[in-house]
Amino acid sequence: MNLLSLNHDVLCAILSFIDSQSALQLSVVSRIAYAVGMPRALSSVTLSRSQRQLTIEPSAFGVSHHIEFQRTVDFSAAPELAHLLERARRLRYLSIACFEDLIAKEPRIGRALQAFSDLLEISLHNSAQLSLAVLDLIPSDLRRLAFTQLFNRKLPAFFDRLVKLTKLETLELAHIDLEGVGSDAEDVSYAETQQIPQIPSLRSLSVRGTTARMDIFVHAFPNIQSLQICGVYAKVDRDADAKTSRKSWSRLDHLRGNVPDFRYWNVICPVRRLDLDLTAYHYVDTLDVVKRSAPATKMDTEFWMSLVDAAPRVRYLELCLDEGRVANLHWWMVKTN
Repeated sequence: MNLLSLNHDVLCAILSFIDSQSALQLSVVSRIAYAVGMPRALSSVTLSRSQRQLTIEPSAFGVSHHIEFQRTVDFSAAPELAHLLERARRLRYLSIACFEDLIAKEPRIGRALQAFSDLLEISLHNSAQLSLAVLDLIPSDLRRLAFTQLFNRKLPAFFDRLVKLTKLETLELAHIDLEGVGSDAEDVSYAETQQIPQIPSLRSLSVRGTTARMDIFVHAFPNIQSLQICGVYAKVDRDADAKTSRKSWSRLDHLRGNVPDFRYWNVICPVRRLDLDLTAYHYVDTLDVVKRSAPATKMDTEFWMSLVDAAPRVRYLELCLDEGRVANLHWWMVKTN
């Protein structure tokens, strides 16, 4: 019996048990298979009931994780996605995976975003230069931007592209490689850094994976109140206190990151909240971060006397005992008493 000869409702019920990638492969078999397979293939595209939020996952294109490492990517659903975006002009929240290659395959998707006057938040993943160009065309006043860069691409004039976003409050960056903004301390002089355009509206910054220096971000986003870093690598001049002190944010209130990252981003400013991860075996560096930020501290260390010396004015202390050392907990409590 031919599977496609079954009732349409029965076929849809059967397809509900397979994943979106298998449905995408089925949809190329025939016109009938396309009619029943494509809706299931697009099940990774989630449109909220109010039609104000749209999420397009990598699995919609047969991508399991990173598109850079995929030998084959299926963008056969791109025309349908373009049609969907053209009809959803009142979106307020949009997240699209594989965006750079997607708009290269189907330019209508990039043009559709030009009509999103109500858009407040956008997440563009696996992106590069074409994706940044699309940001210039969005007529809305974005409040939040999440931008994940393709590993093998560079972003020239990255900050210049963001100047138009005068109401941007939250920026989340991942794997950013800033062409023309070097990772070495001597690559860009202090005077050259001052030529980078500023976005004073930004209040929250998250940076995951970059070799760019911290002072470049300090200049571009001078009013940051919340900073989160992970996987940053850049040379710093630790011997010149006067030089490094001018690189910190004066309004910073919340600082979060892995302790090893603060070897490269030498944040010097008082904060009210400090969240430190990967403190185990980095106790000296942890204390150094505490001294430079003078916070009400949240961390999981066991060197209390040194902590008191580093931050004598702490009023609230929250401990997270998650290093797998439950067997030593009794000793730890007795020792600290």
